[in-house]
Amino acid sequence: MIKEKIVFCWSGGKDSALALNRVLRDERYEVVSLLTTCNEHFQRVSMHGVRVELLDRQAASIGLPLEKNFVGQRSSNEEYQQKMSACLLAHQARGVIGCAFGDIFLEDLKRWREDNLASIGMRGVFPIWKEDTHELMREFFRLGFGTITSAVSTTPIWTKPPWDGTLTKNSSARCRQTWTRAARTASFIPSPLRDRFSRSRSTSKWEKKCIDRSR
Repeated sequence: MIKEKIVFCWSGGKDSALALNRVLRDERYEVVSLLTTCNEHFQRVSMHGVRVELLDRQAASIGLPLEKNFVGQRSSNEEYQQKMSACLLAHQARGVIGCAFGDIFLEDLKRWREDNLASIGMRGVFPIWKEDTHELMREFFRLGFGTITSAVSTTPIWTKPPWDGTLTKNSSARCRQTWTRAARTASFIPSPLRDRFSRSRSTSKWEKKCIDRSR
């Protein structure tokens, strides 16, 4: 079977890591490159705000080429679309048919992505779209991925139970909502990502508690 060539829009976070895992295991696709939008002024990933040095280390660990799409300090949607379209059209000329994303929610964002891709004759791939986040959290830890929360909003992000600012031995609700609401995270990925699927590692006590309590 001839695999469809796609680019993966890599944010560096948990959802992105798990979605990439899925497409690398999917016999229908060949991921030719990671693509990340970065702020040129701050030299950080636009989505999570982590430094491009960490982004480079992630890509090296994964073992896939990385292309950075740089936008200005105060980038507009127009600038983003223009630069992203130019980048994807270059990939399309080399046989790429689509772009994969780690989105789970936000219907309007998914439609926006699909409309923009359709305008240049490409399509979107959403490997973890609308999946249960409890199960995604379990899968994330079961596969041996790790994550570091580097920053969260000071505005309360949930009300029940109240969040005390710690991410240690919390209840299952806190663990689950941390998955969907933490503001800036970065996943760390042993090298290379594609060889991880035949391996397993022991789950840490805290990770196991998060999983067990959410059952």
